[in-house]
Amino acid sequence: MEFLRLLESIRTPFLDAVFGLITRLGEETVAIAVMCAIFWCFCKRIAYGIGIAYFLSGLTVQSMKIIFRIEEKYLTDCLKAAGAAVGFSVGMFIEKVYIKFSVKSKNILIQAVKFILGIAGVLAVKEGLKLAVGTELIVDTIRYFLMIVWIAVFFPLIIKNFFTAPNK
Repeated sequence: MEFLRLLESIRTPFLDAVFGLITRLGEETVAIAVMCAIFWCFCKRIAYGIGIAYFLSGLTVQSMKIIFRIEEKYLTDCLKAAGAAVGFSVGMFIEKVYIKFSVKSKNILIQAVKFILGIAGVLAVKEGLKLAVGTELIVDTIRYFLMIVWIAVFFPLIIKNFFTAPNK
């Protein structure tokens, strides 16, 4: 408790901004953006490992919240996590077995364009569907499933067909 009082005594607008940024780094959007960058541009194997850990921990945490205290918000979060986890599992299978896109590019500009276009698609699915069909429980579950399927299946198809040099 003393440590918290110490932190409170040295509050400044600058430190508030720094700690606010640190807090936002743990939010869902930042985590998904980092996983997308790794998956689309650097190393699929590492991204799969991070994704498995992320979705399993998310499902575990949300399930524990439900077990110990059922509230609408926790149920919603659990169903969103379940939709995302199923999307991840389906997407990982489809990408590994059928798509097999390459993350490689010697051009950093191409990597940046891939990332920006991919994230635009993620936001279109995540926020566009929210505006179009609302946030009912089943809709949120489907929306998160589709968002992860975009990340793992549909955008990798675009990468494979438009950003990867053909084999000679």
